[in-house]
Amino acid sequence: MSNINVVLIITVATFFSVVTSASPTSNEFVPCNKLAVATLQQCLDNDADRCWFKSKTKYKSCRIEVIENHVTDAEKITAEKQQIDDIKKNI
Repeated sequence: MSNINVVLIITVATFFSVVTSASPTSNEFVPCNKLAVATLQQCLDNDADRCWFKSKTKYKSCRIEVIENHVTDAEKITAEKQQIDDIKKNI
């Protein structure tokens, strides 16, 4: 396989790896909604004053986790770009 083919394959793979790490879709937040509802149902009878706070806190932390799962790893991308640059230098 020639160096040009290797560069092309790595470039295409890098492009698709960046594209696949898009923003979360609305259905990925469904578990967060269910967690908030379950928290409300569980605590309304026992601790109504703090119930909304607990539910909201769990909901927000769940959403943050979903979003963080879609954040790209900047160091990984930088390393991949460096590999591409190194291959281009050796052509």
